[in-house]
Amino acid sequence: MEECYGSLNLDHTTSTIRLFNQAPELPGALETILSLKAHNFKVAIGHSAATYEQAREAINAGATMITHLFNAMEPLHHRNPGIFGLLGTQSEPAIKKPFFGVIADGIHLHPTAINIAWNAHPEGFILVTDAMPLLGLPDGTYEWTNGDRIIKRGPMLILEGTDKIAGSSITLLGCVNNFLKWSGVSIAEALGAVTSTPARMLDLGTTKGCLNPAADADLVVLEDFTDEAGSAQLRLGQVWKFGECVFDDSGDGRPIICFSPRINPSDFFKLIFMTLRV
Repeated sequence: MEECYGSLNLDHTTSTIRLFNQAPELPGALETILSLKAHNFKVAIGHSAATYEQAREAINAGATMITHLFNAMEPLHHRNPGIFGLLGTQSEPAIKKPFFGVIADGIHLHPTAINIAWNAHPEGFILVTDAMPLLGLPDGTYEWTNGDRIIKRGPMLILEGTDKIAGSSITLLGCVNNFLKWSGVSIAEALGAVTSTPARMLDLGTTKGCLNPAADADLVVLEDFTDEAGSAQLRLGQVWKFGECVFDDSGDGRPIICFSPRINPSDFFKLIFMTLRV
């Protein structure tokens, strides 16, 4: 691991890395999970062909998260539930059901699959985007790595010449609105999947994803409305970072970018991206 990531990145006190993904069926995977846990890093499992038994061994070793549930993994089967089967196990004193990320862009997963996951384990449900740097750019064809090109059509990204999904370009708020439309959950429950639940997954529940007096004042102000189909939806009003308003679209419809001396303007769009993407 040190050859791959470098010693500084494996020092939890200095590293910006907090979460590693591991395919538990690979040789040495369980030892890697144990080592990362000993270094105080979080470990997720995913992009994996693991059986249910292999996935459970990974949880026993210290993994606490499933990356992109249903995607790039063996499908649920009645004789081998695979990684998804972890959501059907009983939590034990030493082992808890894992958190899991769900891409709610309307492309990666069928809405019913998302609802099944929510009903199986709502306390671990985390909405994620799988968004790529093309987020916010116009539809079209874009150069990618190794000479490949990606075709963007709305939130859908496809590797040119194939039908292979190449990430997504949906915002996190778009995922929240999709989930509200498909599931019938409350606004509070949907927002919990992008605030308090991911914060708890990272052991940041007292400073992030909450409104505690001692928490970081990183806030997103949203306005609720009802769409033509009668579904509750949310639109972005303001973004606050460390108590400073950095984006305001809550007035006359013309967004205002509010730069603070504490925030480098060149970092603003990175800030907005991270705020909406998680």
